[in-house]
Amino acid sequence: MALLEVKDLRVRAGGREIVKRASLRVDEGEIVNLIGPNGSGKSTLARAIMGSEGYEVEGEIRFKGEDISDLPMHERARRGLTLCWQEPARFEGLTVGEYLMAGCDDEEWARRCLRMVGLDPDEYWERECGEGLSGGERKRVELASVMVMRPDLVILDEPDAGLDMTSSEDLAKLIEWMRREGSSVLLITHSRDLAERVGDRAYLMMDGEIVEEGDPEEIVYKCRMCGGDLVCEAE
Repeated sequence: MALLEVKDLRVRAGGREIVKRASLRVDEGEIVNLIGPNGSGKSTLARAIMGSEGYEVEGEIRFKGEDISDLPMHERARRGLTLCWQEPARFEGLTVGEYLMAGCDDEEWARRCLRMVGLDPDEYWERECGEGLSGGERKRVELASVMVMRPDLVILDEPDAGLDMTSSEDLAKLIEWMRREGSSVLLITHSRDLAERVGDRAYLMMDGEIVEEGDPEEIVYKCRMCGGDLVCEAE
């Protein structure tokens, strides 16, 4: 059953069309990759699906069968749709524990999510979510904050950007764990290694358009053949 359906979505910002009639779907229990080079419109599409302000959006976005195209971001989140931003936010004055508990009322679960992203709760729970954390640590906390909410669908926008995990294999295992805990995933990436390790299906986005759908390895290959600058972990 389709959890998310995007049909003929067009997104403009500053008078420029960034996304051109994009269509995709994510079924319940699926991990779907959105692959493409930097500047292809992937992140803009993610923000439009989430309902970020500052865009002119045409087309249809359906979530759990409901048309959410006109709903504000907080209403989309309330229905179980969450976006993990590429750049993690800073929350000066809040501890890591306070930040995580804003999304749930189960401290044991929140601590478990923190462990799953590689941070020891005993060390990080009382630390402030600000300049005292490195960029990689803040990215891990951001991932944990998404996981504590147990969203029906999480959009991961370049989750490996600025993340100090040792390999894409570790991140792939984390994404699979999210699925086992009940979240479908739309993974946005230009990492060749990550795209080939995880995902049931993949879409290829080039110059604002979704041009192919298929197996992740096949889509990675087509992206490279089209001149897409996918990043290899070894490079």
